Amino acid sequence: MPERTRAHTIGLTAAVLGLAAVTLLPFATFRSSRIQTGEALSAFEALGPWGLAALLAVWLAVGAVSLGGVPRVPAAAFRGALGTLALLGTVALSAFAVSRLTDPSTPYARVSLGIGAWACIGVAYSLVLASRREDGLPRLARAALSLAAPLGIAVMLATGVLNDLAIMREYANQSDRFWAEVAAQLRFAGIAVAIALVLGTSLGLLAFRRPRLRGPVFAVANVFQTI
Repeated sequence: MPERTRAHTIGLTAAVLGLAAVTLLPFATFRSSRIQTGEALSAFEALGPWGLAALLAVWLAVGAVSLGGVPRVPAAAFRGALGTLALLGTVALSAFAVSRLTDPSTPYARVSLGIGAWACIGVAYSLVLASRREDGLPRLARAALSLAAPLGIAVMLATGVLNDLAIMREYANQSDRFWAEVAAQLRFAGIAVAIALVLGTSLGLLAFRRPRLRGPVFAVANVFQTI
């Protein structure tokens, strides 16, 4: 007989935080141009009643599944699926907010994710991670929970759904410089790792061959590790 759960603390906490993020925190920021101060908008103002209701329904469902009485493994799978839905839904509804708040006559207007949207995404992803770690969850379910959100966001990026978000517009304007800076940072990181490997290997061999030097070598290594 399937083991039925008691109230799930992580799920209930996620539901409360998700509901608070949607109802109490700014969901989006609207700017009439990229250089002007933004206006914080609630989820109701950014998404309208139906968009707000959709997000609230997902978080209420998370809370309902987490109250207990549902077999443990299906409950974990449901929570993970609902967390994925909350995450992807928040991202997709943020793109919907752009189309709702702007029009072609305001080409310089920008809509960016507010702290409420970011909080929803963070809480939802934490819930997905917690769900996939539940004991007894099949490997296929774990793999699905791991891949669903990244794949969903990848599809939205590839299809251009997110192109009008402020962060994507800025990326489009600065894409050449962005990748040049990424390449530069990778070079710096590679040089640092190479130096660390040479020094670390040399000091390790020295400590191995000269036991008297182990104390000073480890002291120096601890200092650099702390820094």
